[in-house]
Amino acid sequence: MKGTISYNLNENILFDNFEFGNSFLLFYQEDTKTIHSVYDKFIQQFPQDKSIVLYVARNNNSFKPDSGIRNLSFNLLDDSLFHKIQKELNKCYKEVEEKGKSLLLIFDWGSWMKEYDNIPQEIFLSFLRNILKKGQGVSPPGWKRRYKTGQKKYPMLILNSFMPDKLETEFLNEIMSLHKRIYLFQKNDSLLSFPGISPYQETIFPQKHALPPELLEKLVKDNLETLCLVFLEKNNQSGYNILKNIANHFHCILSQGTLYPVLYSLEKQGKIMASNGKGREKIYALSQKGKEEVKNKKQQLLQGFQHLASFF
Repeated sequence: MKGTISYNLNENILFDNFEFGNSFLLFYQEDTKTIHSVYDKFIQQFPQDKSIVLYVARNNNSFKPDSGIRNLSFNLLDDSLFHKIQKELNKCYKEVEEKGKSLLLIFDWGSWMKEYDNIPQEIFLSFLRNILKKGQGVSPPGWKRRYKTGQKKYPMLILNSFMPDKLETEFLNEIMSLHKRIYLFQKNDSLLSFPGISPYQETIFPQKHALPPELLEKLVKDNLETLCLVFLEKNNQSGYNILKNIANHFHCILSQGTLYPVLYSLEKQGKIMASNGKGREKIYALSQKGKEEVKNKKQQLLQGFQHLASFF
């Protein structure tokens, strides 16, 4: 795993920044109260008049969705269950395409009961791949007419939840590789996020941050050179915009006297280039050397945090 970030769920974390096409993989232990609160947070963002929510879970699952939520329960995994789910999914897809609604799919698979579940793991994985592939598709034709910006991602968000204690390592690795965001909920109500497992690294901004402001500021200052390169990797921008991005992402305000010496040093090293913008503004861009540097720096930092996390 490339990196871990720890948040405290007691601080009322909200997963309030996602894009259609995202897929979340949630691992939880026997205490289901926390995972159910996460389901509620997602459901709140899908109003019933504009959305479809389908919840699939085992019969012994204690989460009771509202009456407006479509619900499929099962005892064991078998072929007949997959046919039922696919039949319900086809209805959902049709309604999304005809009525322009969005779709939230929540699958709580619980614990894989190898001695009972009558589905080979490869068939189960194939079933998941097909659903996730659907979520990565472009939006229906009607959506293109409605939104003049062009086709958007299919208006669908997917959550898959497992109790991982009985899952085989190979199977775990497979399902982890299929999802964009992966979270492990622990018994002490803390949360480990693994954003670097898949090639996508969109940040999910929590409502509150686990780290106090002074530690966030120190984290930024200690890695300011790398952060500048990462922001410039996204697009060319001025020093002022870099300061704004740092404030938005890390909730700390840096002075120009802290940032500009770093930019000057990067320019002197040939990692960034400066050009004139409006008035006295300078616009910075990555050089080829800078592009190579940012790739190496990100990998080193992720591996370093992984090493620290495994030690802790």
